[in-house]
Amino acid sequence: MTKVLLTFVQISDTHITVGDKTEFRPHHYSERLTAYMANLAKKGINVGHIHDIPASVANRALVQEINALPFPIDFVLHTGDTMTDPDTVEEYEAVTEIFRDLNVPIYYMAGNHDNVPALRSLMPTVTTTGDTFDYVISQNGARVICMDSASNGVDHAGGLSDAQIEWLRDLLAVDKAMPTVIAIHHPPISLGNDMLDFFGFAKAETLRDTIRQSGANVSVVLSGHIHQAVDTIQDGLLYTCVQSPFGQMPIFPALSPSTHPYRGNPGFNIVIVTEEQTYIRRYAYTNPVVEASKN
Repeated sequence: MTKVLLTFVQISDTHITVGDKTEFRPHHYSERLTAYMANLAKKGINVGHIHDIPASVANRALVQEINALPFPIDFVLHTGDTMTDPDTVEEYEAVTEIFRDLNVPIYYMAGNHDNVPALRSLMPTVTTTGDTFDYVISQNGARVICMDSASNGVDHAGGLSDAQIEWLRDLLAVDKAMPTVIAIHHPPISLGNDMLDFFGFAKAETLRDTIRQSGANVSVVLSGHIHQAVDTIQDGLLYTCVQSPFGQMPIFPALSPSTHPYRGNPGFNIVIVTEEQTYIRRYAYTNPVVEASKN
């Protein structure tokens, strides 16, 4: 039987707020971005976080689903947008209040709606690099390289500094045969859709080239950001995005923006790293409000 090195759950885009407030905070958005979003709204395209339930309810249901898995996991990895536009460290107490009920440790990553300095307060013992929230989880002969695409992004898009690229290149040059997963909030690929790519990723090609040229045993790049379960194969590598437990985006890769009121199920990824390969098991569950309405 294949030896399993690491089993963890990937979640993303939980968008917790204090008091379950849903509005964006204007001072987090440039004039350019505000105008772009207003123009989309005139066309009937909603770029907000479409949801049917409060974020606190959605994320408590998420915790229950993870805790109920019929096999042990090593940890949960949150790939960003833990909150929506927080300004203070104290606001992250709302995150701790929900995720303290998990039966396993949780690691947080930076998303474009997070306050990165405040987010660090949730993981005081994790060693990160410089001013960016980059770190590595090494366990049982496998590793997950977690990169901060938010700190050097512009207008809520993703980006990496030259120093971050060099950090990744140096990491991948060591223990090239080690099974490796890379996690980053913004998917570093084009999604073939103007709106999704507007909030995309600067230096995406540089990142992909760095991975490809390293010769390291990288099996998958995990992302969130787009509130959709989307898999893309590029340069022979799997790039996978996980849906949100809070609200799904009604826009599809390589297709025109849609005004269809799409409601996908909430869910998460189960990532199983073995000596030979990595498995991604999609896990969806019923919206807790829909479930309650049947009783």
